[in-house]
Amino acid sequence: MPFTFLKTLLTSFLALSAIAGLNGQSIVSIAEIQGTGTVSPYLGDLVRVDHAVVTLIEGGSMVIQTPAGMDDENDQTSEAILVEGFIPSWVSVGSNVRVEGEVSEFDGGTLIEDPGLSITELTEGLSPQLDNLNIRAETINFSDIENLEPLEWMSFLFQDATLSSATDGGTDWFYVHFGGERPAREPGIYAPGINGLPKFDRNLENFVFFPEEVGLPALPAGSRITGRCIIYPDLDRYFALGYDYQTDAAQVHQPVQSPDEDYLSIASANLLFLNRNYSDFNLRLPKIADYLVNGLDQPDVIAVQEVADQSTLNFVADRMNSLLGGNFYSAYLLPGNNGSSINSGFLVKDRIQVLDVQSLGKNQDISLGGALHDRPPILLLAQTSTDPAITFQVLNLHLRSLNGIEGGSSFYVRTKRHEQAVSVANMVQSLRGENLFIVGDYNAFPFSDGYVDIYNQIQGGESEGSSFEVEPIVAPALQEPVQSENERESYSYVFDGNTQRLDHILFNDLAEMTFEEIQFFRGNSDAPYTWENSYSRPERASDHDGLVSYYSLPHAWGTIIVEPPIGRPFVEFTNPYVLGVPLRFYPKQGDIYEVDLFDLAGRKVKTWKTDFIGDNDIWELPLNSHPGQGFYILEIRGEDFKWSEPILFGIE
Repeated sequence: MPFTFLKTLLTSFLALSAIAGLNGQSIVSIAEIQGTGTVSPYLGDLVRVDHAVVTLIEGGSMVIQTPAGMDDENDQTSEAILVEGFIPSWVSVGSNVRVEGEVSEFDGGTLIEDPGLSITELTEGLSPQLDNLNIRAETINFSDIENLEPLEWMSFLFQDATLSSATDGGTDWFYVHFGGERPAREPGIYAPGINGLPKFDRNLENFVFFPEEVGLPALPAGSRITGRCIIYPDLDRYFALGYDYQTDAAQVHQPVQSPDEDYLSIASANLLFLNRNYSDFNLRLPKIADYLVNGLDQPDVIAVQEVADQSTLNFVADRMNSLLGGNFYSAYLLPGNNGSSINSGFLVKDRIQVLDVQSLGKNQDISLGGALHDRPPILLLAQTSTDPAITFQVLNLHLRSLNGIEGGSSFYVRTKRHEQAVSVANMVQSLRGENLFIVGDYNAFPFSDGYVDIYNQIQGGESEGSSFEVEPIVAPALQEPVQSENERESYSYVFDGNTQRLDHILFNDLAEMTFEEIQFFRGNSDAPYTWENSYSRPERASDHDGLVSYYSLPHAWGTIIVEPPIGRPFVEFTNPYVLGVPLRFYPKQGDIYEVDLFDLAGRKVKTWKTDFIGDNDIWELPLNSHPGQGFYILEIRGEDFKWSEPILFGIE
């Protein structure tokens, strides 16, 4: 055989080896492995990547990325890939490596793994290509999961990503978006949805952000974060691992401000399991009162939800009155059907005269059996103290939650939500002869959730469609207050990083009053959960943001005679109580007073009577005996005076 033929054969063999590898692998780039589709064109093949930089190591996995200057300059392909198997101990972030192994797909992502996994150290000293994720966000629709495939496992730099949800700090995960408007809940069933019904795409532009470094502070939604991240897939959405970040905390406490004190103001506030029997009640009470008085700017009527009982709401009213320095608010609560501590009621200011408070629909049953309304709607009939007076009604709603709308009990949950909405719609239609406001925690979006359209069933509006069709009951449709400045700020809750409005107010054609504006308090739904237990902070008094609506009136308010303060600011004692530290009482007028200690069942535990105390005297009561661990009610009474406060005795 001629020498020239052998030389040609050897040259051809070496050239083919450079393409296919000596062990049958294809020598390819990471971009070629990833391809432009959702599945690798090399699935199941043995491959070899000759130049890569390690960007992440987690246990038996690492991520490699194409070095700077070696990418294919195609934004439709990813330049990074996951490698799973035995990772040698010498491998570290920044290592330059050659990787051989089999291409696989798992949880929506492409990876290289055994059999045949081999990692070889190289010495080029290369670094990965770091693109700017903000620029990608301007050109790619992140809400389409297929558009996120080219980002898979890549490292990016990013600036001023916005937190879509709060974080409690440390390594707690949260949602971020890398550009555009803050994602909001949209109509429909979670994708993939049901044919013929509205579908919600889940706002995949919200990335789940995992901080990989400790020391991240608690941050409210709206805060900004800048740094580096690795984007990776996990089943049906994409995540971001964050590194080298800096944060800029947002200010989320934004109280409402009454545009005119002569406007009638009607509000809604979910108070999140407020119960005088809970151990944290005495700590939460000042925070709740501050939220209602200063956060909501002391509305005329506050429809409240999630309050245990009348006594609990009385304490709220007393604490509000203490802040205001007079007897301004009265409390009204009616218990529901299920014996729980989640009930509804009203806090009403003194310039409103209450004519009646009653439960509606309490005896109605669901078609599947049992009570329809666990928390029956509460109707307030009242009138203004203007001359002449204007009569109005407020219907307070707290409807069945969205919990269980999918899953094993979904048919019951959807049926109950629909039948409750129909029940309320019939109430509305029968009550609309007078001024009527329908407020509260509807537990429903201002559009169809795809299964039930509670909001449009009650409003009488047009529905985009739902599994339970809207029944034509309310006509003409109720009016909806519009936030004139920015409709995207009309939210009261945050879930999965999406703003959503669950708390609403609707009204009929009003007589002798005109809608002016609506405002949402800010500082609950956007605040870190840990701030709920920061009792000196105004934020996170609840998980819902309250709302206040305002109405101008054609008549002037009458003169209100404010009663003198009820004395709460003039009683001082430690709480939890420390034995031996005296209770001090500074009376406003001379009198003989009785001091009683009651347990929570209303039984009198101890009684003291004072001698006559002058209006400039200070009376001290040393409580030296321990009545037993737990909460009690301390009450002071005089001829024209009554004061009460929960008091906690700790362990003896």
